[in-house]
Amino acid sequence: MELFEKIKHYFDALDESTFYKIIIGVVIGIIVLFTFGIVRYYWKISSLTNQIRQINIERYEVKDILDQKEAVMQQKKEVDSILEEDPDFRIAGFFKKLLAKLTMSATISKPEEVEKGDKYTENSINLQFTNIKMKQLAQLLYEAEQKPRVYTKSLEITRSKKTPKTINVTITFATLVKKKPE
Repeated sequence: MELFEKIKHYFDALDESTFYKIIIGVVIGIIVLFTFGIVRYYWKISSLTNQIRQINIERYEVKDILDQKEAVMQQKKEVDSILEEDPDFRIAGFFKKLLAKLTMSATISKPEEVEKGDKYTENSINLQFTNIKMKQLAQLLYEAEQKPRVYTKSLEITRSKKTPKTINVTITFATLVKKKPE
């Protein structure tokens, strides 16, 4: 109580102009503190909004990665099931039979093996055709596509210089083979 008495006595002893200066100073101080509080509040809201936006972006990126992983795992299961259907598949033998069926002749390279990770090996062969028609190439590609185990890696077509309306083709087909456990 004594403190309040001292403060009251201090204000009673002040003249009117000093009293108004003190009141204006207090009001300005309150306005400055209030403005500082509002600015800090909106700065904090902006900061938190940016953090939320960044978290959402990262969440979508993680979701995309997980979706891609799921798609890869599904494709891996499909590849494994295709490989298990015919474990003794030989790509060179398949194309020899296919070329005989289509009555086509080609130069077939020796199969090449390339390591594809820990579980698979890629076997590929090159077929070279000279002076064939586009229809024959389309038939070959269609028939090769019907075998899900075989895929086309590269295709190079040039116009034949010897026979008009024919083409020379170099095509690489490949297949995956499961490695045998050691």
